[in-house]
Amino acid sequence: MVQYILTPWRHHRELLEVRRQFYPEDGQETPGDDATRSRERHGAVARVSVWMQRGACPHLVESTALLTAAILSDAASASASAAASVSGGGGSAGTYAARAAYAAAFSRFVTGLLDGHQDKQRKLSMYSVAKTIGLPATFVELRHQATHEQLPSLAKLRSAARKALAWIWEYYWRHLTDVATDAGTQDAPGTGAAADAACSEAVVELLEGEDRDSAEAKGALLSRWGEDAVLRALESITNAPPSTTAMLRALRMTREVLQARAETVKKDETMPDAGAGEDDSTGLAQAQADASDGTEVRPNADSESDSETIKSARRDRRKLWSLGHTTPATSYPTNATELIILNSSASFLSRTPPSTCLKAILPFMYRLIARRAIPKPRLTSVTAALTRTNAMHIQSIPMWVGSSNNYAYLVRDDKTGDAVIIDPANPPEVAPVLKKAIESKEINLTAIVNTHHHWDHSGGNKKLLADLGLGDLPIIGGKQCEAVTKTPADGSTFNLGSISVKALYTPCHTQDSICWFMQDGDQKVVFTGDTLFIGGCGRFFEGNAEEMHKALNETLASLPDDTAVYPGHEYTKSNVKFCVSILQNDAIKKLHDFAEKNQETQGKFTIGDEKKHNVFMRVSDPEILKATGASDPVEVMAKLREMKNNFNLRTVFRTPPKRKTAAAAAPASATLGRKRASALAKQHNLTAREESEIYEAWTLFAEPAPESSRDPDARKNGVMPTTEVRSALAALGIPPSSRAEQAEFIEVLDPDGEGFARYEDFFAVCALKYHARGDDEADERREREAEEAFALFTASKPGDLAGSSRGKGKAPAADVITLGDLKRVAALLKEEVSDEVLRDMILEANGGAGVGAGVAREEFADVMRRAGVFKS
Repeated sequence: MVQYILTPWRHHRELLEVRRQFYPEDGQETPGDDATRSRERHGAVARVSVWMQRGACPHLVESTALLTAAILSDAASASASAAASVSGGGGSAGTYAARAAYAAAFSRFVTGLLDGHQDKQRKLSMYSVAKTIGLPATFVELRHQATHEQLPSLAKLRSAARKALAWIWEYYWRHLTDVATDAGTQDAPGTGAAADAACSEAVVELLEGEDRDSAEAKGALLSRWGEDAVLRALESITNAPPSTTAMLRALRMTREVLQARAETVKKDETMPDAGAGEDDSTGLAQAQADASDGTEVRPNADSESDSETIKSARRDRRKLWSLGHTTPATSYPTNATELIILNSSASFLSRTPPSTCLKAILPFMYRLIARRAIPKPRLTSVTAALTRTNAMHIQSIPMWVGSSNNYAYLVRDDKTGDAVIIDPANPPEVAPVLKKAIESKEINLTAIVNTHHHWDHSGGNKKLLADLGLGDLPIIGGKQCEAVTKTPADGSTFNLGSISVKALYTPCHTQDSICWFMQDGDQKVVFTGDTLFIGGCGRFFEGNAEEMHKALNETLASLPDDTAVYPGHEYTKSNVKFCVSILQNDAIKKLHDFAEKNQETQGKFTIGDEKKHNVFMRVSDPEILKATGASDPVEVMAKLREMKNNFNLRTVFRTPPKRKTAAAAAPASATLGRKRASALAKQHNLTAREESEIYEAWTLFAEPAPESSRDPDARKNGVMPTTEVRSALAALGIPPSSRAEQAEFIEVLDPDGEGFARYEDFFAVCALKYHARGDDEADERREREAEEAFALFTASKPGDLAGSSRGKGKAPAADVITLGDLKRVAALLKEEVSDEVLRDMILEANGGAGVGAGVAREEFADVMRRAGVFKS
């Protein structure tokens, strides 16, 4: 099967002429030729515009034309602006138009070039592709700025356009060879249209003259014009011959020149060709002898078949010169035993017969070439290899399984080993995994990433840093997250190795909720925290239905449909039961079946799946509109959330158990009057007395677990209806501070929406409230401890710091901690701390009031609270 590579130009020399117009050679023009140069560039731009209409124009040819057009337009605009300023007008519009033209041309150049090198299986980031092909990273950055931010300055765009043209020359144009040169030979200086025309005239005169067979005349022609120019002239004659005889003579002379060149190369070779086994020493002199021995192949005027052969050869010859884009359509052999048969890289695949036989087959050579299948070059082989070895690896770390069913996620770039941990709320379960990976050098932990500030997502940040001994590890998340060090802007990105990480603000569940979209090639994932669950969404604790609608159906719905979803909790079973009560379609049934058979669903479904089975992302579905009785999407969202909050699984799936007496419901694992704290109390840092109080409240409101329950803890200790949680907490003197906090506790205690809470989960919530309770005695104790610590720094009491000059006598207590105090304490503790660091400590503590202002008591107490020494 014949395969052709179509080009918009008719002859390869047309492409070379455009190159000369875009990039005039040094030394051929003078300052007086500016007008001529501008006309030639305008002509080149116009010709490329015509090529674009024909199709199949290489992207870098188009980019050269667009960038050149922007430069020409800028020059014209500058001239017009100068004239306008003289006449009192303005040129701001022209300047803005020039910036827009530069930005459009440059962005199209970078985007089209990098898209052409993308791998279809897994897309790489633009920076990765640019690095692969050698494109400067500044080009990608400028393209991003021109596309998504304010237009760069005109000076910056002018410089970038010229640099881009220089890069395109090195990457594309300079590697184009003349049609008659062998692969790798650059254009000879001085080869222009005029020189080629003069050479063609000389060749035609020789071929039609009496000394056409003279070796001396041909040698003189070659000496004067050079082999390359003569071969170009011979090519133009065979493309449009003045006569059949002239075409055959031109073909024969082409063969002679090529054979002579091949013999020269063969003599210079130090290693013999692996496939050369014949004696092929025919040179130019032998070729001339062959030509003069009366064996010239001439067409028979009476032979119709010969005439058709010549016409066919001519047609195929013309087709040949249009093959190829970035490389010439033909390339001549470097060994006389090679037949001119091309592949996609202009090399030769077969061998010729001896030179004496070439004369007979020369008219049919190009027909043979046209029949050869030309394989397409593999442009993405390098990027595909990189893609296969550079993937994003995600490890799910379940936490509090059976209660809140949280997930922490360890995301690692397999190529670099860089990793981040997302929402490590429970360090006892997360730290061992990270320690093992760090010690085995599987990961280089670069940051902690939080989705929002709730304690079951960011509450373990400080403890995890302490457990890992990585106190300086960045914490990236919302402004209210524990110990956060960096809050990215909405839509901003950073890189984790080759993984692109983008922050998507989704306020509603909390006002600092952030979903993290990550992409490595074609692998796309999003970590949604408590904004989006599989088949559901988070409660509107700090937001409203409008915000959740925007978060789900605008921000997250705009992500690619093949983006895998990794939520913060495993709530799929309860969510799908609610979905079934509202809508029954194939997608929801499929989700229900999957949830029944699998304990974990994270990463198994995509944004496209959520659009099909998540009722909160189907607010325009007619069935959902009917179920909610609303038509506006925001109202539908509000109704759905209200219905979900009130959804009572006990009335749908089972008969509620009858309440029994408190004695019958008493947990077997706990007894009143316990003098020693249990392991559960020690885990939550509570005393035996506090544990007894919690147990007593539990016995008042708990009831036996349903007989169908398989939960050992529930069967052993009973369960508490979620409707009684507020009363139980109030009985302990630690009621929820707000409806939002109460709803958050219920969500933690009953993640599956079954209407019951387990003893251990209730104990954990009580412990949280105990620790947060600020009774007067604790406040006085913290205040006393803060005062004692302040006195240690200032040495305001006698004997506090032995040997201190400020400690002698009964000097009044100092009001501030000075730089001298910090130096003295550092010396006593044998810590080497520079003065610069100590000054920075003072400025950070007093808000930049000055080193001489020192640190007051209130400022010192605030520092201690922020450091976690004293709880507020």
